[in-house]
Amino acid sequence: MDDTVSTLSWFNWLLWAVGAILVLYKSSLFLWEVLEAFRIHVLSRFQDKKLTQTYGEWAVVTGGSDGIGKGYARELARGGMKVILVARNKDKLNKVAQEISTEFGVETSIVVADFGQGQTIYSHIAKELEGKDIGVLVNNVGTLGPAAPTPFSEVTESEFWGIVNINVGNIPAMTKIVLPGMLKRGRGAIVNLGSIASFQPLPYMQTYAASK
Repeated sequence: MDDTVSTLSWFNWLLWAVGAILVLYKSSLFLWEVLEAFRIHVLSRFQDKKLTQTYGEWAVVTGGSDGIGKGYARELARGGMKVILVARNKDKLNKVAQEISTEFGVETSIVVADFGQGQTIYSHIAKELEGKDIGVLVNNVGTLGPAAPTPFSEVTESEFWGIVNINVGNIPAMTKIVLPGMLKRGRGAIVNLGSIASFQPLPYMQTYAASK
């Protein structure tokens, strides 16, 4: 009887110890994430961001006329970088470029290009970027595809290739344009945006999920 009680007590102590270690481990991970979030989203706002010294003079943001792309462009300009916005709507590009230039006092430029057209646009983009010290490339442009969720059997070929050209083709194509200069200068950063849709099947939006 005493041996049984002793064994149970030892087993209970072992379970308690394992539980305590797991709680400590999970708590430390949570604390680390909180501290990282504080550093990134709070402390970074008070730090002197010398992005031009770290990366280069110009930042290129695809899909920079609104949404996430516009947010990236603003923050890069806040850090002192000149910004090149690339998208298909000239009026929206001009408006955002003017806003950024006025608010942050940096030079801005626009490149009008429809990524849905595929490889035909990249010679034009390369020409517009030629000779510039590109320090940051943000591959942000993306599309959901058809306005409403659609069975794959009803997605047209033009819609399919539009999604692939925009969500997939732009990343290696834009990278090929700016990477040689970054390697030559020994500095630079390339940011590729994705989507949580790539982690699980997405009914009626299969092409979009696969492309992300």
